[in-house]
Amino acid sequence: MKFRFLGSASYEQQSNSFWSKHTPDMNYMYCLVYLYALNCAAEGRNADVTEFTEKFSAGEEEIRKAFLFWGEKGLLKFDDKKDEVVFYSDSPAEIRKDVQSVCEEGKTSFIDDCGKHLGRQLSLIEIKTFGDMRDWIGLEEDVIYTLIDYCRMKDKTRIRYMEKVAIDWKEKGIASEEAAVEYIHMQENEFTDMMKALGKSGYSPTKTDEKYFLKWLKELNMPLEIILEACSRTIESAGKASLRYTDKILENWKNQGVKTVKDIEYIDKMFREKKESGKADKAPAAQNKKEWKNRFVNFPQREWDFDEMERIEAERRDKNS
Repeated sequence: MKFRFLGSASYEQQSNSFWSKHTPDMNYMYCLVYLYALNCAAEGRNADVTEFTEKFSAGEEEIRKAFLFWGEKGLLKFDDKKDEVVFYSDSPAEIRKDVQSVCEEGKTSFIDDCGKHLGRQLSLIEIKTFGDMRDWIGLEEDVIYTLIDYCRMKDKTRIRYMEKVAIDWKEKGIASEEAAVEYIHMQENEFTDMMKALGKSGYSPTKTDEKYFLKWLKELNMPLEIILEACSRTIESAGKASLRYTDKILENWKNQGVKTVKDIEYIDKMFREKKESGKADKAPAAQNKKEWKNRFVNFPQREWDFDEMERIEAERRDKNS
């Protein structure tokens, strides 16, 4: 696996302002990773990840964290999936231009509020990304503030993580502060209870999990206690968590008008009675079938004497000879 380095940044671009600005919250190893990668870019070559891990006696995860750190500082863009690093200068013109568009007259209060909710002064890349959340992703400012509070509560305040959450919320149709608060509440309560009922306690819901959870809560409009009962029956019947199995149970209950646990108990009772009634109806038929099968057995059977038959056959041969 190789890191691919792009861009025209060089040592000469790293002025004293660079060190004074970034050194206070900089991990020493991050600095070495940045400068070594910068040197690779200047030489026009890529570098295998093991080259970094061996040179700096660090794990691959730490090397990636270093690139993520500098990405948040706005000095480079790190694509973790492609292992691609694009270097900017200390104050890249393209980022400054985007930041200026965000900070137009009348819009600076939004950026100031984002910083207050995040609890720190924003970097250039953070200013740009929050602006993109509003202007390109299309989230309302109040939704973005709620998103920041939510990520800060989870102690996940990397700008790229918050950007992914913003895109996810947009895809889920979370268009207001009320909807955002409701979704967060469901994540912290209903989703957690459902994961526990499915035997996945301690795990975070996947996108597929959430898709089904939202369907059960919103589309089918099922109470949580009904959903948990369906989850429990899934484990009992299937022996494991199966979203499709649970979904089928809930759809059947929805079609039967189930709204409470008592409704389920009534359906169970009717099912048992019908089952018992079916057994009783089948009993006479089974008895008749048994009797019909035994008719040939009960009919007086011939008892054959094979010795006598041979004697008669011998006498017949003698007479004819």
